Amino acid sequence: MYNHDAADVPYGAGSIREVTLPAGMIVIEKIVYSDNPNCLIYSLPEFGAGIDSLIRNYHGKMEYSGTDAHNTHLKWQGHFEAKGVRFLTAPIAAFALRSLLAIFAGRTKKYLALKS
Repeated sequence: MYNHDAADVPYGAGSIREVTLPAGMIVIEKIVYSDNPNCLIYSLPEFGAGIDSLIRNYHGKMEYSGTDAHNTHLKWQGHFEAKGVRFLTAPIAAFALRSLLAIFAGRTKKYLALKS
């Protein structure tokens, strides 16, 4: 659930939510910029649970464009600081981000289905 206290509009810049990953790890997502329904930029400044020593300052950008009356094209980009031992960072980062993106994509799909 989002906390919109720091935002001018719901789901706008300043909105914050806690995301619980399957392993029980909680990350904080902050919306940095929103041009609803075209673009969303967000950050995950900390991952916690020791992962911060490997991955920090994740920033994601999602751009949406309608392809027809029933479909949307999603372009998703993400950037982060890789810390720690490089050969360990890549697989751990890939696993953590894949898990996070899968959860977010599933929740986004459910949210959009409710809106239509």
